[in-house]
This record gives sequence, structure tokens and C-alpha cells, in this order.
Amino acid sequence: MLCLSSLEFETLVAKIFEELGCFVPAYKGGFIRNYDLFVKNTKETAISKEGIILNPAEVKSIQIKLNLETSHINQITDYFFAIKSSQEQANIFSSSKIESLLEFLPITKSWLEQTLFWVQKT
Repeated sequence: MLCLSSLEFETLVAKIFEELGCFVPAYKGGFIRNYDLFVKNTKETAISKEGIILNPAEVKSIQIKLNLETSHINQITDYFFAIKSSQEQANIFSSSKIESLLEFLPITKSWLEQTLFWVQKT
């Protein structure tokens, strides 16, 4: 995951929420301070997976950073996604939590593997 660009990482997060059953209006954020993506649960049932919880029709806000520092964390954003994070909180998803989540999302996991086809695995 360390090889992803910021746009690829935003796309990965959007795909995660889509596979969970959410509507994601745009894959590219950054137009509103503290928010990169908004997601809405379009299922008639709640989503609860690896710390992500959305009730039917509920909307959540997401901030995405390649490297999440303490100064980036605010109380108004619902979830934070980062490849690296100096913080550990229930609403912060760094690479290890994202990898765990991807075990339940085969389509998104496959997309990530295809995106990183050029990376040599050791």
C-alpha cells in the first residue's frame, strides 16, 4: 500500500465503501476542508465491518491522508483513512486495519492487487 499515490489511495477508500454497500458520489475529495469523501449506506440493513458502522441511509464523512499526523485529526470527521498514522483510535484506519478489512472485500482487494501489479513482492 505504501506505493499508492494520493489519488489511488482515495480511490481505494471509495471502493471499500462501495463494496460495503454505500453510495460514494465522488472518488476525489479535498474541496471542503476536513472532508475528502462522503458515503451513504444505501442498504436496508446496517453495515458493520471491522469498525465501520453505518445505519441504513446514514451518511459518514471521511478524511484521507497518506500520513496522518495528530494535527490532521478533528472531531467533525467520522472516519480517517491513512497509509501511515501516528495515532490509534477506533475511527482511524491505517494500512494494517485496511488490510484486515480487505479480507472481507474480494472485489476491492483484487482492484488493489491489479493496481500494484508492477510492485515486486519479496
